[in-house]
Amino acid sequence: MYRFAAILIGLALMAGLLFGGTTGKLAGTVINPETGKPLAGANVFIEGTRLGAATDLDGEYYIINIPAGRYSVTVSSMGYQSVTVRNILITADFTTSYDFDLSSKILEAGKEGVIVAERPLVETDKTSSVRVATAEEIENLPVRGYRDVVALQAGVVEFDYYPGDDRQSDDHSQSSRLQIRGGRPNEVGYWVDGFSQTDPQTGFSTTAINNTAIQEVILMTGGFSAEYGKIMSGAVNVITKSGTEN
Repeated sequence: MYRFAAILIGLALMAGLLFGGTTGKLAGTVINPETGKPLAGANVFIEGTRLGAATDLDGEYYIINIPAGRYSVTVSSMGYQSVTVRNILITADFTTSYDFDLSSKILEAGKEGVIVAERPLVETDKTSSVRVATAEEIENLPVRGYRDVVALQAGVVEFDYYPGDDRQSDDHSQSSRLQIRGGRPNEVGYWVDGFSQTDPQTGFSTTAINNTAIQEVILMTGGFSAEYGKIMSGAVNVITKSGTEN
């Protein structure tokens, strides 16, 4: 009985290594700019979703399990001016930090402050070599498939590989291989929406995804977290687009 339970636990732990991250986190502080003090009990809500949070006594908040993408976030509190920040980028596996200022100055009824967020030059939560290609960037690239997107990054080489009769295939995405940081092609791990796409026998992936279906492509070339196992050169994590309430 105990041996059976131990086996189940072991399988669960091993299975966890096969899933890549698909969601991100939003965190920060809500402050009253007139006094410089944090606001407790302020509501932080992500538009188009059911995700949100309330600030604690220190004015801090965090929202987890946010699908990758760009969002508008609204912050409100009784007696303060509501603020909406648009274009906040959430990246899978990482934390986006954003602090809000809620002024006690009252605007006309029905009006609120609107701010457009900008991507920071230095993302402090990234402790490894990570490159992110968003849907907007992929749309403007003259490439087909996520492998071609990854091949444009520094330290990556793409070459054609023709096993057996695949030489007759016209689908470049099915026969290409990636070499990252000089390692072997089968030392690269591939994930799509959290599920491993790596063939356990060859170590390659033949998954093809239309560019218009991709939300972002994340390339990690060092310092992998525990969820990315059995890789040495790099990890490619692809997040596809999903529908919203609208």
